[in-house]
Amino acid sequence: MLRQVIRVSKFWREYAGEVAIEALDDKVMREFIPWRRDYYASFDKLPKNAKRHPTDKTLQWEMMLGKAIVKWAAEQGLRGKQPAITVTFTPKKKRVRPAFERWEYRLLWRTLCKRINTARDRRTKASRELLRSYVLVLANSGTRPASLVELLLRSHFCRG
Repeated sequence: MLRQVIRVSKFWREYAGEVAIEALDDKVMREFIPWRRDYYASFDKLPKNAKRHPTDKTLQWEMMLGKAIVKWAAEQGLRGKQPAITVTFTPKKKRVRPAFERWEYRLLWRTLCKRINTARDRRTKASRELLRSYVLVLANSGTRPASLVELLLRSHFCRG
């Protein structure tokens, strides 16, 4: 989380530059979104882990952090009698990950058990048991990172 805060703070410092904290208002905050969307457009080579076009969810998070910084400054008395920032950014697209279908969950469970039983050595068996525990916690709690689902359903792991 700290790494994200540091990364996003860099965008806000570059956008706001030398603008005084009391000069930040809704108009300045609203103009951050188009500025941020165009930020990497002129880069020939993107920095590591950067996307040329940030998602709406990324922009929403970055706007929230900017507002939090301004709110903190107001609480410290650094904004004088300036009104609070009221602008928000609402994502246009909502990505909802679907739940496992019953047949998918059964396939996942059977494959996990089968792969543990076909392990060639103790180390592999222990790793697969750990993976099974990890997957079951994630699947049964509803916490399923897309990369894990893709890994399990489309990779060598589920092919046998």
